[in-house]
Amino acid sequence: MPKKGDVRVLVVDDEKQIAQICSHFLKRAGFDVDLAYSAGEAIERISGDDRIGVAFLDIRLPDMNGVDLLREVRRIRPDLEVIMITAHGTIQDAVKCMKRGAVDFVPKPFKRERLLAAADQAYKIQKLRSEVSRLLQEVRHTWKFDGIIGKSKGMQDLFQRLTQTIETQRPILILGEPGTGKDLLARTIHYNGPQASGPFVPVNCDALPSELIEGELFGYVKGAFEGAVRDSVGLLRSAQGGTLFLDEIDALPKSVQGKLLDFLRKGKICPLGGRKEVSVETRILCAADPRIRDQVERGEFASDLFEVVSPVTLVLPPLSERREDIPILIEHFLQKSAARLKKSVKGIDSAAREFLLGASWRGNVRELEMVVEGAVIGAKGKTILRSDLPDTLSSIGSAEGFTGVMTFRAAEKMALERALEESGGNISKAARILDTTRKRVYNLMDRHGIRS
Repeated sequence: MPKKGDVRVLVVDDEKQIAQICSHFLKRAGFDVDLAYSAGEAIERISGDDRIGVAFLDIRLPDMNGVDLLREVRRIRPDLEVIMITAHGTIQDAVKCMKRGAVDFVPKPFKRERLLAAADQAYKIQKLRSEVSRLLQEVRHTWKFDGIIGKSKGMQDLFQRLTQTIETQRPILILGEPGTGKDLLARTIHYNGPQASGPFVPVNCDALPSELIEGELFGYVKGAFEGAVRDSVGLLRSAQGGTLFLDEIDALPKSVQGKLLDFLRKGKICPLGGRKEVSVETRILCAADPRIRDQVERGEFASDLFEVVSPVTLVLPPLSERREDIPILIEHFLQKSAARLKKSVKGIDSAAREFLLGASWRGNVRELEMVVEGAVIGAKGKTILRSDLPDTLSSIGSAEGFTGVMTFRAAEKMALERALEESGGNISKAARILDTTRKRVYNLMDRHGIRS
């Protein structure tokens, strides 16, 4: 029989015989039980004993009625799970109490099975509430570095390395698979480093057309090429006094790699079409897939540039190598999404949690966040259920390949569909739910073939 003594149960009833019978059944089931025979005594016990996690309250007490007692108990201990004990003719009052926060009621004369079922359910809710509270405390205090969350050894090693190097002015290379949080890490470095008061300018090198990337980075003068109708300072000078974050630096064309290396060595740039060098004080942070080392070996990425940008290298482990972080990430993303979307979702049931823990997460933290956010959008109640999650996540033991895996595209489509459903097809409201623009929503709808 499981020991449930870590949560104390308080039984409050002015009929001592009934209270003692109730106590006997609960103790036999493994609960630690305390008794009170009046509302005043109950309030005193609840105020002074933090171990009390579940309370059975008689709805008719001589010094206070159950509705008022419940209100006072909830004021003192909002985390307490309350079950009302009702007599014949007080069912309506019990229902009123449940609307005010009681989790269940047990009618007199009560049956042992009914009493224990109510106690077990309240115990499970209390344990889940305690676990969520513990995880959130860990997120806020123990395993967090300005928004980067993790208790695994790989993440703790990263935090230690980050603390040692965050003040350096030298370039930093962040290595990690897609979705591991390279952009978040780069922002953390910037806003905790010496350039925090300067601009943070992120650039996805793979998203810029190869024929335009040199001018975008280093600037150009009027007439440098067709369409250059005015001077442009470029992104490097736009980040003056701050940080330029070159994401997917492994996608830079070889010609631009050489010019970037020249800047990192001299601290000066020459705009495209210009003749005069300009000094620029901008810190460079770079990010790439770990396979960039293979590109260096094949000659696809300049080895001398790699040496210059990687004196300090930070490695973000994939989620598959930090599975112990998944529970706290789930709670973090749930709370974050619920707050931003103004949803009353407070938790996740055990079946849904186990399903998420069993997925392989090839899309890493980004995929997990998108799935949790989609579940928050679609949840009908205060708890995320298994039915609120997609059926297309792969499990740890699934076959190799991407059959059955929720890709970023699928997760994106799911979040979009749920936002449109939640908003009743209102594009502006859907954009607010997704924290994006109307134009972006329309673009996503076109991409996924969704009609309003």
